[in-house]
Amino acid sequence: MKKIYLFLALCLGLLAGCKPADPLAFPIEKAITPEFMPLHGLTDPFRVEIKHPYLIVQNSEKLKDSLFHIYDLRDNELKCAFGRIGQGPKEYVMPWLLNNHLSEFVIENNHNSFQKFSISKDGQATMKEKVTPAFQMALSEAQFIHDSLFVVSPAFYGIPYMLKCDVKNEEPLKAYAYRDTTLINYADDPDRVDNMFANQERIVLCYAYKKQIDFLDTDFNLIKRVKFDDYTPVYGVKNPNDRKPSYVQGYLGKHYLYVIFMGCTYDELLARDEKGAFIEVFDLEGNPIARYEMQGMRPSFIAVDEENFILYGTGWKGEPEDHLLMYKLEGLK
Repeated sequence: MKKIYLFLALCLGLLAGCKPADPLAFPIEKAITPEFMPLHGLTDPFRVEIKHPYLIVQNSEKLKDSLFHIYDLRDNELKCAFGRIGQGPKEYVMPWLLNNHLSEFVIENNHNSFQKFSISKDGQATMKEKVTPAFQMALSEAQFIHDSLFVVSPAFYGIPYMLKCDVKNEEPLKAYAYRDTTLINYADDPDRVDNMFANQERIVLCYAYKKQIDFLDTDFNLIKRVKFDDYTPVYGVKNPNDRKPSYVQGYLGKHYLYVIFMGCTYDELLARDEKGAFIEVFDLEGNPIARYEMQGMRPSFIAVDEENFILYGTGWKGEPEDHLLMYKLEGLK
């Protein structure tokens, strides 16, 4: 009888050891603290982009001049400053630095055109091309698939579709309905998407309330839906500060998707001085890779240097003054 009990115990131990791993578990889980990259001159950093080894900073329009700064990440030196608010041919009206996988960095200007810039070996910016797309809607949300093909999500216009567009066509080439097309109130839609990303291989939708991310190919075919069923969204409440956003910002690199998960109300986050949000990392097939708890401030806009796996972000309300936030994403390769 004793041998039978030992045999059963051994079998149970083997079964426990063979239990499949949680497909939504993150292999890397770490707490990370911020470092700070000093900026030079007058700055009010608003958005960031990286074209390694250079980092581009867009300052807010409060400065009126030197809107864009280019830094060399090898020594953090300012190499170039350009851009002025105005109505002239070389000036900007409501500029917006786009994140993209192209070799050039792209500035959307006045909601109607794209300016593509190269960066020389000494860090100087040169505009290579100005493109005015025939399709004129939500261009500040544009994500490029290649030089002339891009996707937009004109959600704030009440349109429940993601649209694939070519710069030469007035009408979209293809539409993808990612939420209920009969719901008019976008703010209270449980399927609201505030962050959409694309590169030459993938289009990614990160839901604003649900803890869900959709990975699609560039023809809108769903590859994988990552959904955390144990998360309870909060939306449709009278006070916007009582809503509980999930994915609030992100960046799609060549290797990984990086998204900031909040998972609490804005009032709760403000009570923590914008601290305690998470950076979640997925590969392009939708597999969880890493989850980092930020011990410092949550960035407002981010870009990731995938040569060194350092996340750069702008702060909130002018803090940290004259610096960018830096989070080292340890364990990625």
